[in-house]
Amino acid sequence: MSRLLRYISTLAMRFSRQFFLVVFCILMLGGVSRGIVLERVVAIIGDSPVFLSELLEFKRKHLPDGSALSDEEVLQKLIDRKLLLMEARRLRLDTIMGDDMDSDALIERYLKLAISTFMPDIRMKKGLNDNFSDGTITKEDEFNRRLRNKITDLRKQYDIRVFPVM
Repeated sequence: MSRLLRYISTLAMRFSRQFFLVVFCILMLGGVSRGIVLERVVAIIGDSPVFLSELLEFKRKHLPDGSALSDEEVLQKLIDRKLLLMEARRLRLDTIMGDDMDSDALIERYLKLAISTFMPDIRMKKGLNDNFSDGTITKEDEFNRRLRNKITDLRKQYDIRVFPVM
């Protein structure tokens, strides 16, 4: 009789080990296959990721609802904005101006320093009056040209990788 009990207890231990191993494997595989994506990276600028949530927030905040821009075009605008912000932080304008400065104000400050600083000399070189009314060039045109050039230079400085948006 004791031999029979020993045999039954041995079978029960083997069965319980195998049963435990099977249940453990099922739970582990089930957990891996049910993973959810918390955030998608749509671009990387240098070492800084650009997340899909940032792109959607930028689109909601800065573009009108009926905008005809594609997600890729919106992403390029967001990358340009992030480049300007990174450059402003590299120049430590955020520490000069205070920690409570938001990104819009920081970019505006950077643009005033980096681009608008030499705008008066354009008026003098071109011989234009203060309101640029002779049609040759406007202050806004020159500012936009300088801004495009600055962004082009920044794009060359940083390693930018873009991934499919949707």
